[in-house]
Amino acid sequence: GSSWQAAGTGLNNFVACLKNCNDTLYAGGNFTNAGGNINANRIAYWPGSAWNAMGSGLTSSVNSIDAAKGYIYVGGSFLNAGGNPNADNIARWNPSIGWQSLGTGANNQVMKIVATDSLIYASGRFQSAGGNLSAFGIAAWDGTKWLSFASGIPIGGSQFVIALAIKKDE
Repeated sequence: GSSWQAAGTGLNNFVACLKNCNDTLYAGGNFTNAGGNINANRIAYWPGSAWNAMGSGLTSSVNSIDAAKGYIYVGGSFLNAGGNPNADNIARWNPSIGWQSLGTGANNQVMKIVATDSLIYASGRFQSAGGNLSAFGIAAWDGTKWLSFASGIPIGGSQFVIALAIKKDE
């Protein structure tokens, strides 16, 4: 279009990330109401006419959203996405099932996710992902387990990996 368009009545707190996937806009952040939908806790999608919740949402902020193979991947500082005790700080939205874990998740905040058809990359404040104790600040999910990159990136205190870029085919 040639001008800004409102997406309903908006969201009641900040939006940290947006992702357009198949003409549907996904928003993540720290909001608890999206266009009047009080079930849109920190994550919602806009297919063009109204904000929709994704299950019961998430318990805390979403920092990053990406998509691959029909799934939406989110990273943040949440616990137990969709009631799944293993879906901590990173989770996958399966429209048919709801929130799913990627192994046992990450042990601390995920700041960025980049999804490809073969791997899901994550960066952030975590010191392990899925029990992989070498996944300092950066790791990749291969569909069955978390992979580390050498010994990761030294993090701690106020140090963490906030950005991540992977060359991928769109």
